[in-house]
Amino acid sequence: MIPPCYKCEERHIGCHATCNGYLEFCEARGKALERQQADREARDISFESVMRWKKIRKREKK
Repeated sequence: MIPPCYKCEERHIGCHATCNGYLEFCEARGKALERQQADREARDISFESVMRWKKIRKREKK
C-alpha cells in the first residue's frame, strides 16, 4: 500500500494530522493488518495441532 502523500504537492510538516486522505489510508491499513493478524492466528492454531499430533504419533511408535 502506498500512502496518498507520496508525490503530493500539498505536503508540508504536520499535514498528516489534517489530511483526510492519509487518515482514510491509516484506517484501511489498520483493517488490512487486523485481517492478516487473524489469518496468522488461524495458521498458528492449525500448525500447533499438527505438531501436537506428530508428537503423539512419535510416542506411539516407540
